[in-house]
Amino acid sequence: LPSQINGAQQRLCYECTSLQIVEAEGIQHIQEEAFFNCQNLLSNRLLLNWDGMTKIDNRAFAYCSLLTSVPEMPELESLGDQVFYVCQRLRQIVLPETLKSMGEECFGECTSLVRAELNGKLAGISRYCFYGCRQLSEIIFSEQQKNSLQVAGVQAFGQCTSLESLDLSGFPLLMQMGERAFSGCDFLTTVKLPEGFSRI
Repeated sequence: LPSQINGAQQRLCYECTSLQIVEAEGIQHIQEEAFFNCQNLLSNRLLLNWDGMTKIDNRAFAYCSLLTSVPEMPELESLGDQVFYVCQRLRQIVLPETLKSMGEECFGECTSLVRAELNGKLAGISRYCFYGCRQLSEIIFSEQQKNSLQVAGVQAFGQCTSLESLDLSGFPLLMQMGERAFSGCDFLTTVKLPEGFSRI
């Protein structure tokens, strides 16, 4: 796509199941379901303006089963619902300092996701955000994120069967965990909560 185009419109390549390469280095906003179910889309051939990306809407990359990684997006402010839902080969994500909102099931059923780094200023980890991420064993929070988080939603970490421990004790604003937040985390042995924590 020409470099002057700065947005991927809704359902731009919806269910283009043979699509492998996208060159659109002007794009800064990806709208709803733009690349939904592009099962052969390759991480290293997805050439967008990642450095200037500000917003990715609902299900933009859902079911993109060959995506293994996503470049860092230093300007990203918003992720919609199910953005990377069932991206089964996605191994690692790094969320930037600028991130303010993240929708439900954003990384749900990313069954190969091993490591998540949250550097933003999210007030909440959304419902089912990492649900079914069965290989997720490492979750890293920046100091900014620790000082911003207030709630983790229903089943936010449900079925994260490789998660063994999670230390939330240094989160001064964290007051609530949603129902079944750690449901099905079979190997979870330790969860540390802050002193002011009020509701489970």
